[in-house]
Amino acid sequence: MHAIRQKCRPKHQVLILKCYPKTTKGAVDVKPNSSELSYLLFYATTRRSKVQKVGEFLEKKTASDVWRARIGNVQVTLQILAALIEKAPRDLPLYAPYVLKIFNIILRAQDVTMVESSIPTFQVFCENHDMASLSADQEYLHQYEEIVRIYASFASTRTQISSNPQSAPVAIRWRGLGLQAVKSVASSEALATVAGRQLDVIVPILLENIWTDNEEFIDILQQRSETEEHIGMEKSLSKRRASNATARTADEAGENGTALPGTTADVDKLAEENIGVLATQCLKQIFVVNNRAQVHGATTAVLKFIADRVSQKESVIENGPNDNCKGWAPRIFEMIARWTPVQDRYVILVTAMDSLVRADQVEATLMQQLVLATMVDALLKSDINLIGLSVMDVLLGLVQHILIVLQLGNVGGPHLQPDNGADEKVDTGALHGSITSEPALVPTGTRKDLLARLQNCLGDLATHVYYADQISDMVSAILLRLKPPALSPVPSTAAAIEDPKSATEALLSSTNMTEDPNTDGFFSFDTAKITALESIKLILLVASHKTMTAGNLGRNRVPIKTWEGTQWLLRDTDGRVRRAYADALLTWLDREVTNVDQQIFDEKPKGLAKSARDESFTNLTKRAVSNASKAEKPSRPSLRTTFSQLLHLAIYENALQFVDY
Repeated sequence: MHAIRQKCRPKHQVLILKCYPKTTKGAVDVKPNSSELSYLLFYATTRRSKVQKVGEFLEKKTASDVWRARIGNVQVTLQILAALIEKAPRDLPLYAPYVLKIFNIILRAQDVTMVESSIPTFQVFCENHDMASLSADQEYLHQYEEIVRIYASFASTRTQISSNPQSAPVAIRWRGLGLQAVKSVASSEALATVAGRQLDVIVPILLENIWTDNEEFIDILQQRSETEEHIGMEKSLSKRRASNATARTADEAGENGTALPGTTADVDKLAEENIGVLATQCLKQIFVVNNRAQVHGATTAVLKFIADRVSQKESVIENGPNDNCKGWAPRIFEMIARWTPVQDRYVILVTAMDSLVRADQVEATLMQQLVLATMVDALLKSDINLIGLSVMDVLLGLVQHILIVLQLGNVGGPHLQPDNGADEKVDTGALHGSITSEPALVPTGTRKDLLARLQNCLGDLATHVYYADQISDMVSAILLRLKPPALSPVPSTAAAIEDPKSATEALLSSTNMTEDPNTDGFFSFDTAKITALESIKLILLVASHKTMTAGNLGRNRVPIKTWEGTQWLLRDTDGRVRRAYADALLTWLDREVTNVDQQIFDEKPKGLAKSARDESFTNLTKRAVSNASKAEKPSRPSLRTTFSQLLHLAIYENALQFVDY
């Protein structure tokens, strides 16, 4: 009966069945018959119409073998698929849906041996599958997404694979298999396409396996990852753990039986470290590509993961002084920035800034904003080259957010959109969605820390100088918001010095800022002025340290004309503002003014110069020839300034006002 059934089978089924060796049920590490496999590959590749039938039959046989727990047959099926893909990769689109269905059947069985056997075949599939099929066939795309999602779930530290509790070695083995599959996806060309980009699924899983409360552990992972990449060694996690555990347990158990528990803990620690190294390598593979849209999407996924951890009350930054930018989140942020190609690194910073300015202005999100600001500050404080960054756009975004934190600015201000590439999906609802705002009456400690961190971001922005007048432009942009407009009731600086209260009111009306008298004094324009002046001081201090300047470019000094129109701040009604202005001005005098700038030159009268020329006709002729030979130069603007005189006026008015103190 069996012989008759075999004769009635189609030829492709007969050839496939001949590839399976005779084994007992439960046998593992089974390989297909080599000669029969070679003939099957020749038959399938020379008759393309039979390839789909081969895939369909393998799917049915896999379902039967998985149901009967024939692990050896499943391993043979996977090796047949891998050999078929490598033999004729151009024909893969014809039977790729059947390959994905076979993966789905195997993965849903949740047998660790079968899943481990599927990893090499999945790697071959990711290396050869057609990217165009993902965009053209929606059903195929959904199948691919489902397979990636299942593999990624195996690597999760929070998802239980089965209902039964698992031992630590088995859980580590599952996570290692999931990460190996994720690495195959991260290394494939499909990740560069919009349809095949599974960053929202992959990146959180990788970050879960790198998550730790010990910052030194991240340094160990990065160092080991770089070492293994340098020497070109990739070790199998499960085999390495098994061999280490067997060798060390056998040796030390013979000498000292009490050392066995400690040895197991060491092995588990090493296995956990290996998992972290593999996750670090996968994460690096995502960011090292020269694809701006992929970098933006991956950064967004990283920020979303960190936001979820913050909402779960996890500690992602260290508490400490404002200049402290330590913690897991800033460390990861700096690490991915160093991996990214230098011309695309600015996308990471702009994406974080965009998330910061889009955050809802309620007390519940202040900690998330503080984390984002700390990550931005850590990146600005570092020596990472952010060439291509629009420094002024970032500065204006920080200034606007400071006003929002002080409840003086309009919520939903400027958004910083990076150039993500033409193929990036844009969520228009997120771009134009409303931002929730909830006014506060009393500032919390988190709000004060956020304001101080934003102020540090403004100062550390001076670390990255990419053109000569950048520092002058940064200081001017901030001071411009402290100068009364020309069409205001205070027409001149002298008038503002005489009536500083009217100058403050003119500034508030011109910028549409309103102060709520029912709130704490923290939410006032005086606090904004103090923050602006202290930020200028930080900018000047950071810019004066040339060794910290990214790119090591020369810059022009901040001229005195930048301070024109700000002398009235020395007459402000709030003593803290006067002190902050004096401190910022003294810092400018100390860091930006040279000895040459302090010299006064007498100008010669024009009449004397003219009479001197008339005394000698020869000199006049030579000068005429010299002027004619040179290109006509534009007239230089006058270097005369009234800043010093008006500053003295403000000091004198203060002396008269506070003479009795």
